[in-house]
Amino acid sequence: MGTQPNSRFKKSSLLWSGLGVSLVVCLQIVKSIGTARLLTSKALGQVALVIFVYAIGKTVTEVLINAAIIQRKCISQEENSSIYWLNVLLSVCTFMVYLLIAESVAYLYSDKDLAILIKVISIGLVVGGIGQHFRVLCQREMLFRDLSIVAIVSEMVGTGSALLLSLANYQALSLVYA
Repeated sequence: MGTQPNSRFKKSSLLWSGLGVSLVVCLQIVKSIGTARLLTSKALGQVALVIFVYAIGKTVTEVLINAAIIQRKCISQEENSSIYWLNVLLSVCTFMVYLLIAESVAYLYSDKDLAILIKVISIGLVVGGIGQHFRVLCQREMLFRDLSIVAIVSEMVGTGSALLLSLANYQALSLVYA
């Protein structure tokens, strides 16, 4: 009888995680199909490059912090605060690097629009860096229901805004803003 709540908790966590991932993937497919029909091939190429650049920055800002929080058995309030501010600082530094290299990347690809796209998407590194700490803490506490709800709502907003901005002819910016 002592293992039953634990078993229910595991089933609930698995259900919420599966539901969250499934709905997010479905929404991403809708976004991809919808924007692919509405955007030019140039805009899609720009977005592919900018998302690649963004993914590098996101990886840099997430890897160290996630490991530090999840792997420690006990984290004091002071350590928790230090990790949070370190993550914010790392995100801001990555953002600043992206601001500095944006023009060079645009020049390298002979596409001045890339500079604007890189600058806009890099703002997401700072915003993500602020929220990432709390996401990892929720993972540590196994609050998968809350994480799934946030992921689903976030993807719904992103998909809706991407499609609306694509219809309004924002081209590559429609996916960068989303």
